Amino acid sequence: MAPGASLSHGGSAAHVEWSSRRRPRCRGAHLTQLHVPRVALVGTDVRLTCDYDEAVGGSKLYSLKWYKDDTEIYRYVPATAHTAVCPPQASLPGVSLDCYGSSDRELVLSSVSAATSGLYRCEVISDHPDFRKEEQSAPLRVVREPVQPPVIRGAQTLYRRLDPVTLNCTATNAEYNPTLTWTLNGRPARPRQLVAPDNTTLTLRLSTVAEHFP
Repeated sequence: MAPGASLSHGGSAAHVEWSSRRRPRCRGAHLTQLHVPRVALVGTDVRLTCDYDEAVGGSKLYSLKWYKDDTEIYRYVPATAHTAVCPPQASLPGVSLDCYGSSDRELVLSSVSAATSGLYRCEVISDHPDFRKEEQSAPLRVVREPVQPPVIRGAQTLYRRLDPVTLNCTATNAEYNPTLTWTLNGRPARPRQLVAPDNTTLTLRLSTVAEHFP
């Protein structure tokens, strides 16, 4: 058996995400999912997703707006000549939008900095006759420290069948706690085999069996 651990990450930003799904309602446009990376790396581009659905026979989308800490930073209004609008953000430090790269469902933040951190909210309003409003929010934190390799302790050179195994995988990042996972021969460890004594360590406990020896 070869012990191993993986830190989930995408590109240069830690892959720690916040996601929320809402049950669709029967009438009109409604917000179905909000996806905001919880942690991003300084200097990277970050994509925030706000998905919506337009029920058959119901009212269409009237507007979709994004807010950072209650300040509007982007709006999409299908019925207007200028469908996508980026209001002036001169007074909002850390917000640099890619207006051309953004769309009705995706907001692109360019070259994020520590000042980009905050609470991001998506608001969906359906058209006449409902004008119903739905919204969801999620935090984004921008850090300077890339994901660092974890440290694995407790591994032995040789294991025999039914030997007890206790391995600790500990994150080494100082600025935030990445997501820790254990895999056995390429497969995720079972939940009953995992213990998290604190926010920085994930412990694997099991007894060796034939399938652990490739």
